[in-house]
Amino acid sequence: MSITTNEMNSFGIRAMDKNDIDQVVRIHLESFEGFFLTFLGSSFLSTLYSFLVAEEQSISFVACSTQDDRIVGFVVGTLEPSSFYRRAIRSRVLTFALSAIPALLKDPRILGRLVRAFTKPKEMDAIQADCELMSIAVLHDYTSKGIGRKLEAAFTNEARRHNAHSITLTTDKLNNDVVNRFYESCGYVVYDSFVTPEGREMNRYMKKI
Repeated sequence: MSITTNEMNSFGIRAMDKNDIDQVVRIHLESFEGFFLTFLGSSFLSTLYSFLVAEEQSISFVACSTQDDRIVGFVVGTLEPSSFYRRAIRSRVLTFALSAIPALLKDPRILGRLVRAFTKPKEMDAIQADCELMSIAVLHDYTSKGIGRKLEAAFTNEARRHNAHSITLTTDKLNNDVVNRFYESCGYVVYDSFVTPEGREMNRYMKKI
């Protein structure tokens, strides 16, 4: 699919709302094939993104057509990384648990990884950042068009508006050059690198704002 200049100029950034969740989940599934959250399924993702939209301490934007409001990308994160997962569990523990059942039935071994994902506050307490960019994605047909950069800029501006001074994020260290270069071009620098219990090498980035 080719994108014309006029089509590119007709896309804008706006706040995500609950009516966007289905499209956001579809973009996530396309953009993060093979990732753990994707394996957990659309129901789990719908619960997660619905919580992010409703959460006062979250930041969420979509890139969409100004003609038909079709969403082509999104960015989400939280202003309180160390307590986000505790709030999510307290707020929707039963919904999260039920939505994870299909994935657990497929592979019961993921239970430990799921528990670790929701005990992430211990890790975040040691990070000197008051904002976390959790996920950013653009449909494949619209990559390399500047949309991701506009989403990241909107996220940064909103974090700054809430008096945040730094943003952190994590991404794969290996076989992920395009993504790593993207974040570095947006002003992020490697804070540290680590290996997950599953053997996945990760870069943790930090950006002062």
